Amino acid sequence: MKPRPGEYVPDSTEGITRVEDLPKPLLGKRSRRHRRRPCPCCGRSCYRDGLGHRTLHALGCLLRDRPRLLLVAYSRHYCPSCKRYFGADLSDLAPPGSHYTQRVISLANAPVGSLMSQLKTLSEGAPAGEGEGQGEAAGG
Repeated sequence: MKPRPGEYVPDSTEGITRVEDLPKPLLGKRSRRHRRRPCPCCGRSCYRDGLGHRTLHALGCLLRDRPRLLLVAYSRHYCPSCKRYFGADLSDLAPPGSHYTQRVISLANAPVGSLMSQLKTLSEGAPAGEGEGQGEAAGG
């Protein structure tokens, strides 16, 4: 049964003291594998030189009390004219070097009042992972 706005919903992880007892995260796969990408310095089209993987923490399903991990596969490219390597752009998912998605960061930095309204909106039926890298499915 879906809780009504303002209704207290107990935290299912309350009282858990061991990390092993926490619920397992939901896994989501995203792909940013491209054969060619333009060089950020000179703009020349560059071939893929390799693949990389990155794991991001995302907002999970609030009704099921489970965290969500995004497993992102991305392409690495080499520019022969600049002699530098660069990866596919992941800034739509997370800032460079971050382990958390843009949505997690914006929720963590929000004031408490807007935080409660965002949580209320999310728990009123938005599917888990909505808006987080839905451009391209994994494997493509």
